[in-house]
Amino acid sequence: MKRIFILEDSKIDAHRLSDMLVQNGYEVVGMAENGAEAIEKVLALKPDLMFADIILEDRKMDGIATACEIRNA
Repeated sequence: MKRIFILEDSKIDAHRLSDMLVQNGYEVVGMAENGAEAIEKVLALKPDLMFADIILEDRKMDGIATACEIRNA
């Protein structure tokens, strides 16, 4: 079973995506609402895949910058 992490600043959208993934046989191992939180959790949980919102309300780090930080860690 693929382990998936979700980076999404909208709790409603994050839970909708999570529900859809679980219904289709995936395991959602964690969620975060901002880039800093996502980096910490992804490095600890080591999911197979991360869904990342490109534009985050936090504005300090978007989904692409977060993915780059995780990749370079």
